[in-house]
Amino acid sequence: MVAYLNDIHTLESHFDQIAADGADSSGTIDVERPGKLRLQYDPPLPILIVSDGRDVFYWDPKLEQLSRTLIDDTPAWFLLRPDITASGDVTVTRFSRQPGVLQLTMAETAKPELGTVTLTMADDPLELRQWTVVDAQNRPVTVNLTDPRFGMPIDPRVFNWIDPRREPGASTR
Repeated sequence: MVAYLNDIHTLESHFDQIAADGADSSGTIDVERPGKLRLQYDPPLPILIVSDGRDVFYWDPKLEQLSRTLIDDTPAWFLLRPDITASGDVTVTRFSRQPGVLQLTMAETAKPELGTVTLTMADDPLELRQWTVVDAQNRPVTVNLTDPRFGMPIDPRVFNWIDPRREPGASTR
């Protein structure tokens, strides 16, 4: 399972997300390991999250609010790191196998209080289909991938952060 995850260098997919309060949203996701991520939410929730490999930028245009944090301080760290491991600085807290499905729950060994990530994969063939992040406040957010595509080239510009307050429209596709 870990070898499979390490073989994922790029990912593009539509996603559906369910938050702890039951709110649902959808959008597109682009991933290029290590470190790069772009989540573009569909209207009416046009939030944009971009990781350039070091920082994660979160832009809420309705509130005109921008936040920035280091990638190592986010749950995305598990999936975007150069080498995904199941030991050392990561602790596997749960593994389960059900017919057709594998689940692996991990926490950061040094800071388990930050939360967990549970990866859900189809097992024949092995394919990442979902993850659930449980944050430090114990609030889960589940992301379901729809028709994920792995291994394709991604335009590196989608991971460049351009502050939309300075260049309106520049940070969307």
